[in-house]
Amino acid sequence: MDWTDERHRRIIEEQRKFLWLPEQLERLAAWIGFEQGWTILDVGCGHGYVGRTYAPFISPGGRIICADREYPLLEEARRQSAEATGECSFEFVAADACSIPLADGSVDAAYCQTLLMHLQEPERCLSEMVRVTRSGGVVVCNEPNNSPGMPGYVSHLDLPLEERIEEAAMGWTATFGRQARGRGDYTIGGRVPEMMHRAGLVDVDARMNEKVYLLVPPYDTPFQRHLKEMYLDGLKRREEWRDEARDDYVAGGGDPEAWEKNWDKWSGRVEGLRAALGNEELFMTVGGAFFAIRGRKP
Repeated sequence: MDWTDERHRRIIEEQRKFLWLPEQLERLAAWIGFEQGWTILDVGCGHGYVGRTYAPFISPGGRIICADREYPLLEEARRQSAEATGECSFEFVAADACSIPLADGSVDAAYCQTLLMHLQEPERCLSEMVRVTRSGGVVVCNEPNNSPGMPGYVSHLDLPLEERIEEAAMGWTATFGRQARGRGDYTIGGRVPEMMHRAGLVDVDARMNEKVYLLVPPYDTPFQRHLKEMYLDGLKRREEWRDEARDDYVAGGGDPEAWEKNWDKWSGRVEGLRAALGNEELFMTVGGAFFAIRGRKP
């Protein structure tokens, strides 16, 4: 996956706005155990969100190492980190997540967010994170369980039972196909604690993101306005994902003709959803399974 192309860069930036409630971030920082002067490694840093978010909790004297394989992402992380609050130093390292050019035990905390879900061999990345963390330090992974058919309510999208079952089956087929193509596991969040245990970490614990994706007219909060625009943009650019979605479904054993039929069916629904959003008539209450998982290196 090329994270430097426009649609993926947009995801990196837009989906991280309002990602965590500020008050929960404070609780997470205390739960993780950040201390002043710590060194944090942000693996697969993208635009440097994790480092900027937690810089105030390790200031003054903290050090944040941002690592990513893509130079354009590192340059954007460098630019945005210049505006970070807190008295921390930032370093930027071009590196693959499965081969980190740091010495054993050289950081207090190794952190990644929505990274393992995209890797063909996430266990290798986790092993590297454990290796570079000192004894007594922590490894933290924020990863989702994006299982098809997650509970939620969206008005203007009230499907009968048969269609709900069909949609879930097609979603799972594409999920397994994505894994078969080496494009990652979007449901990985639930099994990260087991992965940490097998990697030798102790005191493994987890928290769930408290954010609710809520739309209630007239969408008068900054988050709801952002959510509206993000969904409108996603509907507008839906065709950009067509080939990837079809290939995942077919790789999972799905029938190409059934996929085309389902895509056309959804195309008919998109206009109704777009109109409802544009007119601020759509209601949505959706919660995701997005975990923060922490383990300590003995």
